[in-house]
Amino acid sequence: MVEKRLAASAPRMHYQAGERRRWMRVLAGSNVEELSSDLRALRPRPVYEVVCLQVGTLSGADRGASSKGRIPEVTRCVVRLANGMTGTACLSGSRPGHAELAAVFDALLKIPERYDELMATVIVPIESMTEASYNDVARVDPGANQGVMP
Repeated sequence: MVEKRLAASAPRMHYQAGERRRWMRVLAGSNVEELSSDLRALRPRPVYEVVCLQVGTLSGADRGASSKGRIPEVTRCVVRLANGMTGTACLSGSRPGHAELAAVFDALLKIPERYDELMATVIVPIESMTEASYNDVARVDPGANQGVMP
């Protein structure tokens, strides 16, 4: 009974289950200058506050040292838009500015009225450029994208 009430009260998402994973992957792999430019171009410009910004190493069971014995460093960010929508990002390395921008776009993409616009003007172009770069490397060195060690 409780489960049915919770399911009925949960807001319906305007995007498919894998879409958020997709846009977060694209945002994490994007160029920070491009994201900054895309954010400045938005009208109306989003008003937001940084709720949490944290740079550090993974803790506990997540730690999993790399093959060279180093503990991976990550940057986490949570933002809240003026309308209350929150966005989060967790990126590898120390990249606070990039994590903040990714979190802002995460929050904006959760707004149904902004979703189509942002997918078309931000996510798809970045994704296309990333794939083109990946394919360029593959043409120059066919073994580069197959995990083959020289």
